[in-house]
Amino acid sequence: MNKELELTLVNEWSRWPFQSVPNESWLVMATRGLFCLAILAIIVVFIRVMFGPKGFFRDEEIYEESRMLIRKEREQLEEDYKQNKISETEYISRMRHLKEDK
Repeated sequence: MNKELELTLVNEWSRWPFQSVPNESWLVMATRGLFCLAILAIIVVFIRVMFGPKGFFRDEEIYEESRMLIRKEREQLEEDYKQNKISETEYISRMRHLKEDK
């Protein structure tokens, strides 16, 4: 009986992780799912590290262009406030949205 159980387990796990076996147990299916999730998580983390904010392959020109646009918008907002085109509360709320990342 013990030898038969060993053969069954060997046959179930012999084609793991991507080929299914007829009448496979839930353990094999669960570990296959976890294995696929682990591979996906590794890929997502790799892409995040390489291309995310402050990533190794992130283009710095993107940041500079954004900072330049924010500066121009802040200058325009200050000019509008000085000319009384907008109220103080609107000025303060819009300036909060235009904070520069340092």
